[in-house]
Amino acid sequence: MADQSERAGQRGMPVGMRRTVLRGLAVLLVLPLFKWPSDPTPAAAQEVPPPDFSDVTTRAAARRLVREGRLVEISLFPVELGGPDDQRNTSYITPEAAFVRAMVIGTFSRFLEDDTIDQVRILPEYKGASIVPSRIAMEASHSGQEGSIRTTIEVW
Repeated sequence: MADQSERAGQRGMPVGMRRTVLRGLAVLLVLPLFKWPSDPTPAAAQEVPPPDFSDVTTRAAARRLVREGRLVEISLFPVELGGPDDQRNTSYITPEAAFVRAMVIGTFSRFLEDDTIDQVRILPEYKGASIVPSRIAMEASHSGQEGSIRTTIEVW
């Protein structure tokens, strides 16, 4: 027994502790071979169904969804690009679509400053009687040049 302690001491770890560490390592190596009961997919990894705003047919219904955070009020033709700041230019889109729209407006604004574009067209598409556009096509061009820049924002 003294001989065993001496050998363990030479290796820097008592024999009992060394066995415990080796058993722990063995368990870690073997665990992946066992199949654990399947857990449901975490909520973040589950596919979220696309929103459906087909029943949003009035401004009151849209404003209720704005208060809930499901929609954002916007100027359909961006005020930043010369659109009118009035009720007729008001529309409602998802926060995600509003984020993309803001990036497009930023790009178009820089192009306007650089005189790369001088015209912007906004073409909303709707499904049924909904007042929430299902997508918004944005096109920018320059009257003195050929070609245009186009993008479509999927809203729902």
